[in-house]
Amino acid sequence: MSTLDIDLSGFDSDFEAAVQARIRRDDIRAEAAARRAQDLAHRASASWSGIRASDVPEREPERPSVLEFAPGRAAFYAGAYAVLFGDRDSAKTWCAYLAVVDQTRKGRAGLIIDYEMGADRVRERLQVLGASSDDLSRILIVEPDGHLSDSARERLIEAVDAVGAPLGIVVLDSTDESLGRAALDPLRSVDVAEWVADVPRWVLATWPGAAFVAVDHTPLTAQRRPAGSARKSAAADQMFVVQMKQRIWREGRGYSLVTPTKDRAGFLDYSRPLFRLDGGGGQPFEVRALTEKESAGASAGAALRDEIERVLRERGGWVTIEHLRGAVGGSAKSVTEVVGGMVSDGLIEKAHGKGVRLPEAE
Repeated sequence: MSTLDIDLSGFDSDFEAAVQARIRRDDIRAEAAARRAQDLAHRASASWSGIRASDVPEREPERPSVLEFAPGRAAFYAGAYAVLFGDRDSAKTWCAYLAVVDQTRKGRAGLIIDYEMGADRVRERLQVLGASSDDLSRILIVEPDGHLSDSARERLIEAVDAVGAPLGIVVLDSTDESLGRAALDPLRSVDVAEWVADVPRWVLATWPGAAFVAVDHTPLTAQRRPAGSARKSAAADQMFVVQMKQRIWREGRGYSLVTPTKDRAGFLDYSRPLFRLDGGGGQPFEVRALTEKESAGASAGAALRDEIERVLRERGGWVTIEHLRGAVGGSAKSVTEVVGGMVSDGLIEKAHGKGVRLPEAE
């Protein structure tokens, strides 16, 4: 269908303009889908030519080097695709932007692909994080309105080259918004796989020394994976859940814990939070490793959470707090605190007179 196929006489000019714009967008999306299908078919056939194992170059495994939270310890790998996910307002984007500032302070460039905030709010956050004028001059903010076409890729490469520093990190906020702008469905595995090839993997192939960090959200019924297709988790090299423990806001200081849930290279410990992010209250943001006491407490809390989930899953339905305490064997205080946190995080439901249960599937 084209703009010439519809008679809009008799409608006001604003309505006519809106209809014509919608038709143009649909035409563009259809053409883009056809181009993507051809490109995927070409790449798929070429990928089956194979390579002998003896011809694969040897390389030493690289440790994480982006976003240092302690001397010699960092969160993200150069050349890898990482996902930061968590509930809304858990400080995921703050964490990602800290990684950008971390790289600019080392003389590298940062690229922020923003679908949610707007360039003015992105700059404000970077300044709150301590980005200097020199740091800001090495950070490129892109606000796309559409998929990453061939012409868009050319313009992006030119813009990054113009920054004049090697690219150290790319932050995309957020995954679902990026999928939506490309007319792709985050619930469909085939669409997510297409997006991963078109955006994160293309970025890493173009700038192999950069880390790619995508910000994502959690569904209402689970906190240990991003919302949408399981392909999101399968495609990532690293995944981190960000959980706010004390609210971070302009008038009060709080903190979030960042825990790895996937690490293909195997250098990160899944059993406890990797670091904490402190910020708000008009004071500088900072990331730091947990103390031994904090780490032990977080590990114990995580183990108790897992045990509570196991009991609720085995018993099904509502379980009273008294029965839960007896089943998991923890102290009344520790069980009450962990249950309260799980309710706040949306991991379980609580009702007066009934107890707690796992959320019912939607």
